[in-house]
Amino acid sequence: MPTPTPDTREDRPPQPFVRAGGAPGLVRHTGARVHVLVRAADTDGAWGMLDHAIPPRAEGAPPHRHRATTEVLYGVEGEVVLTLDGRDVRLLRGDAAVVPPGVVHAYRNRSDAPAAVLLLYMPGGLERHAEVLAALAGSSERWPPDAAALAEAAAPFDLLAPP
Repeated sequence: MPTPTPDTREDRPPQPFVRAGGAPGLVRHTGARVHVLVRAADTDGAWGMLDHAIPPRAEGAPPHRHRATTEVLYGVEGEVVLTLDGRDVRLLRGDAAVVPPGVVHAYRNRSDAPAAVLLLYMPGGLERHAEVLAALAGSSERWPPDAAALAEAAAPFDLLAPP
């Protein structure tokens, strides 16, 4: 009998699985590579996980906040500058940061070397935003597209502008 995977599961409890690095879920936009490792559907909505590779001198995520989502960032490669409520901190390989709901945060790679972070979202669902951004980037002649298009893309995913 084949082993169930998240993509073939019906209304059964979550099953263990391994998503190989080459599995579907790779999203590219604006020079970044975002690999969806775990979808909310894989965990009954409890959490989702992304691997975000950020090119040198590039923005990872602009300032934003979440109403209900806790975000964890884990440094995988290089140096990421994380801004938490206006204060910059360095996130290096092996470092972790927990961003509770309501905290305005952003991250970027200010160095001349690539950087990468794992992003864990609780509850899950924000990983779908990466796919929406990729579609938006593919249909736009410039990046970022206008602010209205970005706000519309963010609205369903608990991504809020700073107050």
